[in-house]
Amino acid sequence: MRSAHVDLLAEVGAILGSAAPRADRAVEVLAQLRTVVPYAAASITALPPAPAGRIEHTTLANDGYSGPVEEHLNDRFVHQDPVYLLMRSRYGPPLRWRDAPFSYRDTFSVREVFVPAGFDEGVTVCLHNRGGRYTGSLHVSVDDHRRPTDEDLELLVYLRRMLGTLADLGPAPPPMVTGTGPASLSPPSAELVRHVRALAARSALPPWFFWRSPGGDLRMVTAERVGSEIQVTERAGTPPYGLSLRELEVLVLVANGQTNTRIAHTLRISPKTVAKHVENILSKMDVRSRTEAAVRAARSGLVLISPAAPSSGVCGPC
Repeated sequence: MRSAHVDLLAEVGAILGSAAPRADRAVEVLAQLRTVVPYAAASITALPPAPAGRIEHTTLANDGYSGPVEEHLNDRFVHQDPVYLLMRSRYGPPLRWRDAPFSYRDTFSVREVFVPAGFDEGVTVCLHNRGGRYTGSLHVSVDDHRRPTDEDLELLVYLRRMLGTLADLGPAPPPMVTGTGPASLSPPSAELVRHVRALAARSALPPWFFWRSPGGDLRMVTAERVGSEIQVTERAGTPPYGLSLRELEVLVLVANGQTNTRIAHTLRISPKTVAKHVENILSKMDVRSRTEAAVRAARSGLVLISPAAPSSGVCGPC
């Protein structure tokens, strides 16, 4: 980490420890961040405690985002943006647009909001307090696609917990209950509802995941708390990186640290077949080793849940 980054962390620590109002401290943090990470726009948002109905964020500080962009980040973004939902599903490094395991530039956020506003790259950092609870987000948008750099991302990781405390507006919202709301595209199957309830009971329900239905089809599922219910939407899914469904299953098990022999036993196929799948996975993901593939999968927050056991097939923490 560069000395400028270290100095910034010390400065942010001093700002957060001051007696200034929360919003003033947030504004000052962004001003200091801009000296090291030259952004075009940035904001710090917070999740209000016990929100009623739809979960929306509130802005603590905004430097450069127009009204419509700010409104998008606080509402539609936190409900529908695939990279944000991915970020909420794991606790790995923040993802820039170019780090997403799919073409993020083809999404609504980029095409309809960020690019028209003049941005060419960006990153969202999910903030957590000392207890690990999600409290809000740091949004950074740039007009130079070379930023944020890898060093910038390292800095943002360190800021995640510090700013998570700043964004902490109060006690955690009440626990999710085992209910389902209406799905916007198709009603969730009874089997899927059972697994969603089991995961929610263990506080292990990610905001989005792949689901292999009892019929063998791959589905993309989003789960969102709405008041006292969990709203589930289920639709047809496509494995990332051009993988087949079987290759996706193998990738998730590789990322979980399983050997070829163990994977063969789990999937009831031969070790030779597993080795061939791993070879195909490395080629499609353009990586040189299963370790690189595992790291990339973990950073992408890939989650695959099968009807056999809701606890299996989870790549990285949920």
